[in-house]
Amino acid sequence: FNAAADNMNEGLILLNGKGIVLSVNHAASRLLGLPASCAGEDILAACVSTGLKALLEQAKSGEYAQTVMRAGELEYQINASPIVTGQTVAGIVLLIFDITEKQSAEQMRREFTANVSHELKTPLHSISGYAELIENGMADDKDVRRFAGEIHSGADRLLWLINDILKLSE
Repeated sequence: FNAAADNMNEGLILLNGKGIVLSVNHAASRLLGLPASCAGEDILAACVSTGLKALLEQAKSGEYAQTVMRAGELEYQINASPIVTGQTVAGIVLLIFDITEKQSAEQMRREFTANVSHELKTPLHSISGYAELIENGMADDKDVRRFAGEIHSGADRLLWLINDILKLSE
C-alpha cells in the first residue's frame, strides 16, 4: 500500500475519525508542505488552513466534501471522503489534485473567448451600421459604393478571423 501511495501523482492522506494523520504520501507532503513525519498529529496542527478545517468538519459529519485551495503558485483540489462504519465516521480519506494547469488553461480559454468575441463584434458592427444606412436610404448614391466596400472589407475580416479560429481548433 505504501509503495503504491508513494508513487501516486495525487496527494493521499488517511486520517482517523478525529482528524489524526495515519498516513501521508509524498505528493501530499509536497502539495500541502506537510512533513512526512506528521503521522500521529492532528492534520489541522500540521496544516493550518481555514478551507481545510471546513472540509474536515463536513467529512467528520459523514458527508463527502470538496474544496479548491491555493498555496503560492499552486492551486489544488482536495476531496474528503468519510469512512463510515455503522453510524460513526471511523476515518477520512483526503485526495489532493494539483489543478494549477487546468485552472491556467481555463483562464486562457476565458481570455481567448473574450478576445474572439470582441474581434468578431467589431466588423459586425461596421457591417450592420453601413447596411442599415443603405437600407434606410440615408446614404447618397456616391456613399453607397464606399459603404458597400466597407461592408465587403468587414465581411473579409470576419472570414479571416473565422478561418484563424478553425486553424487554432485543429
